[in-house]
Amino acid sequence: MNGVTRLNIEFSLVNNNKLSAQQERNLKTMTGLILNLSTTKQEKEFFEQTQEILKMLASVLKQSQFVKEQEKGGSEIPYAEQALELATDWLHDHLYSKNLVNFDN
Repeated sequence: MNGVTRLNIEFSLVNNNKLSAQQERNLKTMTGLILNLSTTKQEKEFFEQTQEILKMLASVLKQSQFVKEQEKGGSEIPYAEQALELATDWLHDHLYSKNLVNFDN
């Protein structure tokens, strides 16, 4: 993981029996990257982990059950790519707003 410290993450998902082994590994890796990104104080690590998280997200989308089902049905629509493009467009439009995402829990 390019200099990223591996974390021992206790990871249990509701209905995780629906995830493939690869999907579960991807989610564990992303969780670890997000935790490291949230606490890093090093510029290089901050940028590298941000890039890794986005690459992992693309992988998770491409391996999603929805995409697999569409491909099985013969669809040639690149759903994962379209979802990434839509999200990237939204992010580009809202990148410099003060409250990019606001969760009040």
